[in-house]
Amino acid sequence: MFLVDQQTFEITVDAGDQDKVKFTLTNSDGTPFNATGATFEFTAKASLEDALGSAALRITSAANPSQFDLSQAATGIIVVELFPANTSALGGRRYYYGLKMTEASGKVHTPRVAQLVVRKNPTL
Repeated sequence: MFLVDQQTFEITVDAGDQDKVKFTLTNSDGTPFNATGATFEFTAKASLEDALGSAALRITSAANPSQFDLSQAATGIIVVELFPANTSALGGRRYYYGLKMTEASGKVHTPRVAQLVVRKNPTL
């Protein structure tokens, strides 16, 4: 199962599944944000107070380019692919996730913070 609530941006996945999450980045006026040349980080933590080093899940476009589709970055569309290895040990829990973007100039934005629900999967 894969579900994204379009109002709260909560993502629900089953542990061990492979799913793609599409993010649409816009400017304050609603036009697409050109993210060409930017790097991205998708992080999930059990608590917002957890240190970055203790994150349950942390993938970056620099270290894990196969998990980020940046081919439409010029139109503000970024796709993050969660592999089974990313979620198989996370089942039965609610996390906070964030998508961080670092522009080529070094300017940092966090365009999305919401919740990630990883359901237990009886097939694991």
